[in-house]
Amino acid sequence: MRAVGDCDALGNWSLDAGAQLTWQEGDSWSVQLDMSPGDHSFKLVITKPDGSAYWEEGDNRVLSAAAPRAGAPMSATCRFGDTASTNVLADADMAPAQLQVGGSGAAGRSGASANGAAGRSAGGGGGANGAVANGAAGGSAAESAAAKLAAEALKQAQQEPASAAEAEQLQAAVDAAAARVADLDRRKDALAAKLESLQVEMETKLDVKLDDGRGRSPSPPPRPAAANKEAARSVSPPPRPSYGSPKPATAAAPVETGWLFRSSDDGDAAASSGRTGLLLLGLLPILLPLCLGAYVQLSIAFPELHLPPVPLKELKAAAEQLGGTLGERWAALQASAQQAGEQGLSILQAAGKSATAGLQEASQAAAKQASAATDAVAKQASGATDAVAKQAAAAADSAKQLAVAKK
Repeated sequence: MRAVGDCDALGNWSLDAGAQLTWQEGDSWSVQLDMSPGDHSFKLVITKPDGSAYWEEGDNRVLSAAAPRAGAPMSATCRFGDTASTNVLADADMAPAQLQVGGSGAAGRSGASANGAAGRSAGGGGGANGAVANGAAGGSAAESAAAKLAAEALKQAQQEPASAAEAEQLQAAVDAAAARVADLDRRKDALAAKLESLQVEMETKLDVKLDDGRGRSPSPPPRPAAANKEAARSVSPPPRPSYGSPKPATAAAPVETGWLFRSSDDGDAAASSGRTGLLLLGLLPILLPLCLGAYVQLSIAFPELHLPPVPLKELKAAAEQLGGTLGERWAALQASAQQAGEQGLSILQAAGKSATAGLQEASQAAAKQASAATDAVAKQASGATDAVAKQAAAAADSAKQLAVAKK
């Protein structure tokens, strides 16, 4: 620790020429100087072996060395960091102009505050005009903030702290913990964005599946830009899917003429013949009167043919029998159509329920994934905070152990 001021005894604001204080017991530093009477400005400076220095912050200290008679002994006491408290006491028993720096925390500030004051030795030597009135000339704002933080921490400790190396280790641990917390925040934001994109993609896929299940075709592709209109026109659009349409006929397959002549199995001839008979039965009510009318006209126009009379009773009985058969067939067709409609409706209802259940399950799964990701990020952040607290506690314990070892 040095006392640097505006007179020869204080080095004329030169750090190297300033008065060097000697450490006493406890937190006291002292030096004896021969000073001329008058008011002198000075500051206390902590130096490190690497050449860096930490100047007191605040206004310059003022030492009034005036006395009733020249050369009268006097004593000045002050506390490091509190530039407003410089007490000057006249004492005939003390050596001439003894400057004593004491109080709890004075020696402790020499170790911790020097950590954030690298490079102040050049700014400290501001010349004899007192250019270092704030004690921080040549130092950056970050160094000043670090020095304030260290001074407050040491003021609360009220004991001899760790060395400058321990303070540097503590600061490095705090910086590493802060970087870790910032990295966790970035990872949390990236994970949240990824989850949101996955949820949007999942909802889009579910919407497309629901549309396909209800019989609607997927949405058409986006329209091409103006520069690619000609190219888009030359490309034919994809075929729209048709649900329930028959399979296309191959080159070897026979040509199908209609649904009455087509069976579910192309090789099932019995089903095709049955449908042909059904068609003929349906046409008989039309063909029979035509045939009877033609027969009567022939018998009238050509009596020489001696055509037998028309058996009306037999025809009536055959027509009634045919009508009963057609009625039974028609009732069977209606029952079959109703059954097929009910089956189709049940299939559609089951598909809708399945799609709704799938959508709900997917939404619940996405919500669970988002909740699990949020919990994981929160646990990581909590773990990082606990790690920072543990590192700080470990650093404090190391400082206490070092203090005990020094004593």
